[in-house]
Amino acid sequence: MSSAPKQKYQIAKRSLCSDIWHWLISDPWRKLVALVLAFFTWAVLNLNINRTGNHRWGTIDHIPLTFLSPQAPSSGHYYFDLQSVSPQEVSLSIAVDAWSEIQLTPKDFCVQIHPMRLRFSNDGKRTQPLEATYTLLETDLIEKPDGVTLRSFTPPQITFKWDNIIGKEIPVTWTVDDRLPRHLTYRFSGSPKVFVMGPAFLINQIETVETTPVLLDQQSTGIFPFEAISLHLPGKFSVLKLSEDAVSATVEILDNRRPQEKLLKDIRLNYLNTPDSLLLLQDAQSLPRTTNIYVAGPAGVLAELDPANLMALCDLTGYSMPGPQDVPIRIMNLPPEVHITAISPSPTQRIVLVSPSSP
Repeated sequence: MSSAPKQKYQIAKRSLCSDIWHWLISDPWRKLVALVLAFFTWAVLNLNINRTGNHRWGTIDHIPLTFLSPQAPSSGHYYFDLQSVSPQEVSLSIAVDAWSEIQLTPKDFCVQIHPMRLRFSNDGKRTQPLEATYTLLETDLIEKPDGVTLRSFTPPQITFKWDNIIGKEIPVTWTVDDRLPRHLTYRFSGSPKVFVMGPAFLINQIETVETTPVLLDQQSTGIFPFEAISLHLPGKFSVLKLSEDAVSATVEILDNRRPQEKLLKDIRLNYLNTPDSLLLLQDAQSLPRTTNIYVAGPAGVLAELDPANLMALCDLTGYSMPGPQDVPIRIMNLPPEVHITAISPSPTQRIVLVSPSSP
């Protein structure tokens, strides 16, 4: 008896499309969530990363402008006025490798300009200071991180001024570290001046040049010399040039408690007569107009006594007879602590009075 024939099985091969379809329809919700997340990630990246080719680009604000040796004049006649620069900060538009993880800050960049390379035009009609405009160049960005490319500056230009170089004589002010006992005072002799040269906008602001502090701690009176006292310029005037770096002075130490004598020169001398007087001064134009006096008093009071505040007077209102008269000289406006010891050349003035009818 013959055996039954064996059953044959045929394996059907599924196509690639069929495999993909079966993969998609299995666990659809999980795959849908994954697709949504992928799309959301793609959208965020594209919204936050601006790209040009293989780069992303953006803007860095508040980059300060720095200037190399701004104190150096561009020539013997003009000076670069750093305070006139506008604006003082710029923004940089940059391109960076798209996938770079560099965290950029304004401190990563340096924009530096050399004033002596800046140029200005003068047509002969401009008045000082000279105003100019400079267009920022790529070479002015001297420091930036690797992988960063400059696209542009905002603003692309800066304005500034060249100021005129002038000179002027400025008085010196004595700065004193006063450690004298209370009964002692001091007085510097002379008021020296120094020639100062620099930009006009600074020269027109400065009123005095100060010395470095002069230490006064003497315990006795007298005259004391101080050699080579250094001169000091405040910070904003440090670019000015002085004709000399130091001055010398003589200081007189006075004792306020001890009476002293002093000569006051060129006290103005006036002649007083009544408007209705019948007597006239003969040769009035030739009469002296000043006199000298010797006074005594406390040293402190004498040190403050200014001859310009005093007046000498010849009072003629009490004379009614013509002829030569020896009129005493009175000194007005003296402090009560001060008295006169002598009047030079004479305490009286010889004055000849005449009547109007006299030849």
